[in-house]
Amino acid sequence: MDMLTVPFGLRGDELFSPCDVKRGLSCNCTCPGCGARLVANHPKSPERRKYFSHLANTGCSTGYESALHLAAKQVLQKTKRVLVPSISATITLYDKETQAEAAVSKYIGEKEVALESVAQEVREFSGVVPDIVASAGGRLILIEIAVTHFVDDEKLAKLKQLGHPVMEIYLDPENAIPSMDEIEKLVTSSSHNRSWLINSKCERLYDAARAEAEEELGKAKERVFLIREKTKENHESYLRLTDSQKIATELDLLNSSLDELVSLEDVKTVIGRRVTGDNSFGVSSRVWQLFVYREFVHNNQGNDFHADDVLDAISGRFRVESVFNEAPQIAIHYYLKFLSEKGMLERSYAKSYSVVKDITGNELPF
Repeated sequence: MDMLTVPFGLRGDELFSPCDVKRGLSCNCTCPGCGARLVANHPKSPERRKYFSHLANTGCSTGYESALHLAAKQVLQKTKRVLVPSISATITLYDKETQAEAAVSKYIGEKEVALESVAQEVREFSGVVPDIVASAGGRLILIEIAVTHFVDDEKLAKLKQLGHPVMEIYLDPENAIPSMDEIEKLVTSSSHNRSWLINSKCERLYDAARAEAEEELGKAKERVFLIREKTKENHESYLRLTDSQKIATELDLLNSSLDELVSLEDVKTVIGRRVTGDNSFGVSSRVWQLFVYREFVHNNQGNDFHADDVLDAISGRFRVESVFNEAPQIAIHYYLKFLSEKGMLERSYAKSYSVVKDITGNELPF
């Protein structure tokens, strides 16, 4: 933007658009920035907008910004209304131990408020002069107008000491030479160009969201603890079962029966095969191998798994004790190797396996 082009001229205490005054020096307007005389330019082409320029090159670089500042203040004094921005707070809490989480959002929407009074350049506050001091509902609202310069940290610190809400409105007109109507819309009703710099409601909303999130997280953790306790009770009950009862439980989870499995070819050698280290699991080989088959092979054709996954699953199911060095790992290795030899598994690399078919002989449909 050419800083010698001024969108509004000052006559007395009132701003005028160039289309509302006579052309040339007859406009009797001065620059809101430097106070020099302005010329109202009325181009003959209807496609070109009317504008002000300085009579002489004064080197003024503040006319454009000062004009927009004064226009915004004039709009507020005239309309006595303004859109105050929304307030929101989102809190997300996570408990690493239980992996429970809670997220709470609070929101107070934007709204238009009627202003009871609007004053410019009030100097009654110590050390700081707000652009606008307005009142609504008997409470002061300080309004800062930004064009190219926003409230800096020093001024913000001083404004915070006053204890009043402060909002900032950013003026960025679409047109290089904006009309007063465009400025009025930007000041009073646009929602994209304003934000709260200071508002105690923001802190209260944040505190409310945090309190609710902490309560929700507490409930989520309690649910995890209850599930863990129930799982522990069920596991302890399972461990107290006889091997026959454990087999019945595994078959029930497998949705099959021992008779059905026994009727299948080679089932007795697939489930219940003795391998080195198989007494590390505190149950018969038929029990832990039936568990491995159910968990990793049955109806899992096409899926991959790792031998360490099997050990983790068995450790969570039975009481694992290493009767000699790495006995559980060795037992699992030999059992998975046997299933591979039976054509049920395929060893891809190291301790990784792919499921080819289950005990029924059903293979992948491709």
